[in-house]
Amino acid sequence: MCKVSIIVPVYNSQAYIEQSICSIQNQSFSDWELIIIDDCSKDNTLAICKEFAKGDPRIKVIESEVNGGPSKARNRGIEIAKGEYIAFVDSDDTVEVDFLEKLVQVAEGDDCDVVWCNYKEVMPDAVIERKHGLVCNEVLDSKYAMSLFFVPQTGLSSLWNKLYKSLFITNNKLSINEDRYHGEDWEFNFNVFKLKPKVVLIDDLLYNYNRVNSSSVVSSYHETDLDYFVKSIQMGDEISREWGIDYDIKHTNGKLVYNAISLLCKLMRSNHTDKLGQWKKVLSNEYLKKVIVTNDYRKALLPIRYKVYLILIKAHLSMIAAWLMRHE
Repeated sequence: MCKVSIIVPVYNSQAYIEQSICSIQNQSFSDWELIIIDDCSKDNTLAICKEFAKGDPRIKVIESEVNGGPSKARNRGIEIAKGEYIAFVDSDDTVEVDFLEKLVQVAEGDDCDVVWCNYKEVMPDAVIERKHGLVCNEVLDSKYAMSLFFVPQTGLSSLWNKLYKSLFITNNKLSINEDRYHGEDWEFNFNVFKLKPKVVLIDDLLYNYNRVNSSSVVSSYHETDLDYFVKSIQMGDEISREWGIDYDIKHTNGKLVYNAISLLCKLMRSNHTDKLGQWKKVLSNEYLKKVIVTNDYRKALLPIRYKVYLILIKAHLSMIAAWLMRHE
């Protein structure tokens, strides 16, 4: 048994995986295992990972029989993890040298179920510090922690900027929704936080989130995305009534409209064989239609080009909107 199990799903990650693994090997805290789940990569990713494993017994490489997506890979990692704590790292990201040391120190010192740190967003031409701005080094009130899901909150939904107590996950039979391609991390953390875990935040910038990789899953179109965005709103509404949490539904609906237009943009730039059918499916969602028709959303959340697309769609000029999306 080790102190921390680090779970890294990989798929065609040969351009990034070496630096990711090296950043884990360089940790100042050494009591860890690295579980790499290769999701049927078609490039040299698996060979690179196996080469690292030859020289470091803490690294375990698991080969998936079929491509099941990152959520399925992470769940498999959770199942075989032997660590007292679990951390998630994406294959195109890196961690600071004291990432584990500082998270474990707080987790053990305060007997935490979740420790949450800040991160840096690595852009092609800049590195931006992303901070939660919340009170650090004390246990977060459970109701207040849950209320954060109803407002913009930096780093709340991410898996990779947190350390989780393994027993909290396994005893509560928590897993990542394998049917979701966007927002699965949000749903996982939502389900974690509603169980009232002991959460402590720290101010340290310990994770480096790489925004250079344009081929990642979050950049792709998936047919079920909008349905799950609506489901998230319904999950939040149920909890808000149960816990007595007031929130701005127009802001929540504004994010939905933003996500719906973003999905249409991804669709038009994708290789999907039935773009017209998918276009109609997105815009026929009953909840989305009601929000748009009643203007029950914060228009300020939409960039100007999204507002233009929406005007064209409402005016039954979808072909023009689709052409603009494809060429933006």
